Amino acid sequence: MLPQGVLGLQYEAEGSSTGVTSLAGLPLYLDLVHRSGLAAAIRQHVQVAGRQGWLDVQMVLAVVFLNLAGGDCIDDLERLEQDGGFTAVLQAIERDLLSRAERRSMQQRWRRERERVVPSPSAL
Repeated sequence: MLPQGVLGLQYEAEGSSTGVTSLAGLPLYLDLVHRSGLAAAIRQHVQVAGRQGWLDVQMVLAVVFLNLAGGDCIDDLERLEQDGGFTAVLQAIERDLLSRAERRSMQQRWRRERERVVPSPSAL
């Protein structure tokens, strides 16, 4: 077990094959994003998202994680979405990355229930 950082995530050895990810290093970058203030900088300097759908911070971080995971093109976002272990971690700590106002607005931003954790290539 590795020590826990700022976010509520802790690494443990897993013996089963469910929820396993080949992208296990990416959650450490989530901790770095939180500590470095990158999410706040994105909120301050990127303002292109409308009132519906994904937030700017979610879109930018998806591109950052895509690059960190070795994605070659925007269609590789599907690879991130299909990785059950990574999406479970991202979904669990999303509330720590979003501001209180962003968390409150999430239900109004979506017409239907949100099915994805990572934005689709067409949304990005």
